[in-house]
Amino acid sequence: MLLIPQVERIIGGAMSTWPRLLLQFLFTYPYTPYSTMSLATFFYGNNLELSRALQLVSVCHYEAPAAMRSTITLLYRAFSNKPN
Repeated sequence: MLLIPQVERIIGGAMSTWPRLLLQFLFTYPYTPYSTMSLATFFYGNNLELSRALQLVSVCHYEAPAAMRSTITLLYRAFSNKPN
């Protein structure tokens, strides 16, 4: 199965319905800690597992530097250690 349809199924909506700024962070904007935190928060909050989030960022972001992927990983770990 293709990655984007899987992610859309998990998140519960077509990528075209996601907030525009998140799509810009994912596809066009350069890496920043803020953009990465926004993506990680959205993905984690919508129950997208870490491996798929990293795969999506690696496929969709034009550079997806190692710092971006490691920041997402660290944020997922921090989120999972906090009570709701």
